Amino acid sequence: MFERFTTDARAIVVAAQETAREIGSHNIDSRYLLLGLFDTNDSTTQALNDCVDNFDDARTRLLDRLAGSGLDGDALASLGIDLSEVTERADAVFGSGALTSSRSPKGRIRFSQDAKKCLELALREAIRLKGSSIGTRHILLGMLRAECPARSELLRENVDVAALRSTLETQRAA
Repeated sequence: MFERFTTDARAIVVAAQETAREIGSHNIDSRYLLLGLFDTNDSTTQALNDCVDNFDDARTRLLDRLAGSGLDGDALASLGIDLSEVTERADAVFGSGALTSSRSPKGRIRFSQDAKKCLELALREAIRLKGSSIGTRHILLGMLRAECPARSELLRENVDVAALRSTLETQRAA
């Protein structure tokens, strides 16, 4: 399937892999693909940017959530523990990235089921839109169609999924 990806779409997958490795994740879920989309500079990213308030802040918040994903900030907060304060203190005492750097994965990082589903749906979107290749807009359309963490992140940012989907469907191939 990857042979059908455009150069930009492949760059998203590579960026997802690199970010997962940097963070120390043992798998790549759809949120890593979303981060790759945030870092692309094309009409798909522009459409996403138009739908997200404070686009750069949204990317940073997502990256922060992924970097701290081994600890559940909401669960800790319910116990009166501020995860960001704990992270800051750990970094001050043990060095930057103390809570995340020790879990760096070795070897190949695998795609989670939800990331695979997004990429499968990207193929289906490309076929539906009569495209000969899978582009960045198809990946985002696949995310919008799937029930996945990336879609949840977009909803968390108050993205109007129907409006974004409509914009992407009327775009020229990206």
